[in-house]
Amino acid sequence: MKEQIIQLEGLVGKTISRIKITDSGELYIVLDDGRFAVFEARDIAEGYGYSRHVVDIDTYCKDATCRSLLELDIINKNEYDIANKEEEERYNRAKKERQEKEELRQEAIELEQYQRLQKKFNK
Repeated sequence: MKEQIIQLEGLVGKTISRIKITDSGELYIVLDDGRFAVFEARDIAEGYGYSRHVVDIDTYCKDATCRSLLELDIINKNEYDIANKEEEERYNRAKKERQEKEELRQEAIELEQYQRLQKKFNK
């Protein structure tokens, strides 16, 4: 995957080759040297009143699961598919671990309740 620019200084003197605006308000800019930057629009208003919007470079690094990178040819279809498969496997492993921990927690609670009832009624 090509390098993502996360500081404005990295854009000085560069030429833009392609752009894409997403529905979520992100602006992807691809430079001639293959690197890219992502800008985001945010509302920075505090409390009630008029909204204040600011556009700034996104410092959160995008990974190969981002569809916009595929659409801009920053990554190829194979990289995108592999990254999504790995992400799905990671998610399923984490889900399985959470379920196992929850089952162990439930068993411990049931055992504790059983022991309390056993003490209560065996005396």
